Formats: sequence, C-alpha cells, structure tokens
Amino acid sequence: MKKILMTLAAILCCAMTISMFTACGGDDELPEPQTPQSQTPGEDDQSTDDPTTTPAIVKLEYFIENRADMLKYLDMVVKCSDGVKEYTSDTLTFDNVDDKYFFHMGVYSSELPASFKIWREVKVKEAYQDSVKNLDKFVFSTAIHYYYALYDKDNHRIGSILQDKYESLTYPTHQNNEMVNNYLNKLDILYGRVFELKFDKDGKKSQIMHRDN
Repeated sequence: MKKILMTLAAILCCAMTISMFTACGGDDELPEPQTPQSQTPGEDDQSTDDPTTTPAIVKLEYFIENRADMLKYLDMVVKCSDGVKEYTSDTLTFDNVDDKYFFHMGVYSSELPASFKIWREVKVKEAYQDSVKNLDKFVFSTAIHYYYALYDKDNHRIGSILQDKYESLTYPTHQNNEMVNNYLNKLDILYGRVFELKFDKDGKKSQIMHRDN
C-alpha cells in the first residue's frame, strides 16, 4: 500500500507541473526543478472509490521550501495550527531538512469543516548580523508545499492524494548588494504572513493569506 501511494503521489506531482527550485552550490546557475518527497497523509489507510461516500476528515502534510543561503544565514522556525493546537518546529538547520532543503513539518488531521494555518518566524543569525549585509548574492524562497486528502468517518481515503503550494516566490540569485539588503529588510513581510487553508463540510478547499495568526 505504501509503495502504491507514494507512486501515486509522484504521478500527481508531475501531472500538476509544480515548478520548484533547489539551491545549488554555485549561485550563478539556475537550480533544477525538484519535488519534495511526500510521506503521504494516511499512507496505510484503505481507500474507497464510492462516489456517495461523505467526507468527514482531512489530512494535510506540509513541506517548507528553503535554500542553502537561508539555512546558513537565517534563524527560522515554522509554526502551524490545526484550529485546536499550535505547533512549533525546531530551528531549521542543514541537519533537519532533506537533500533538497525541504523541511517536513508533519501530517495533521482534522474533522470537517477544518482550518489550518502556517507561517515562519525568520531573522538573521547573530553571528552574521554584519557580514550578511555585505553579500552580493542571496538565494531564497517563500514557498510552502502541501499534500492533502479527504477521508470518511472510518478513515478510508476518498479519491486521490493531491498536491499544491502557496506562493512560490523564489529568487535564484540576487545580483547586487542593494537587492540583498532589500530582501533582508523585508524578512517579516515575506515570512510573517499567515497561509490559511480552509476546508468546508464537503471538503472543498480554499486558501487565504493574511497578516495575523
């Protein structure tokens, strides 16, 4: 079952043509498109193809897109809420992201209707407060990727596992020091915004971006 669902998730990723970039060692080159490795929500659950099945639960899996420059120079934590409880990640480092610098925030489940919120808290590391201002290049991204699926009251998946993302604002390279500092001065604006996913009682999804969490 796990192998089948992971294959399905991979097919969905390709079908939805979601463009993503990875950080490369030399910031002069455009990174190659990649997709995060999903662990698929409810990967061990049975599925149902019955069109009359009523959705009762939604499961959601987050992947936070990063770049090597972000992990080196910035202190970053991810926060999310499932409408009942708020969760906070460890500080993001090279040790807790995958080889493409994606951070897996986990799988969350909620009864319908449901609301999920996610945002980052980002600041320049103390050790780089001065030196980072002298950089001429800085690769960054603000994208948040997610998988989601609907389930009936008996935890049987309804339909396919779907993938989407929020705001793929990605700069492969900043070409001068002024641009780097402009980015650093807007960290709160870029990452403090809250991305909210809402699912109504029928499982229909909508997404909102706002300032308050």
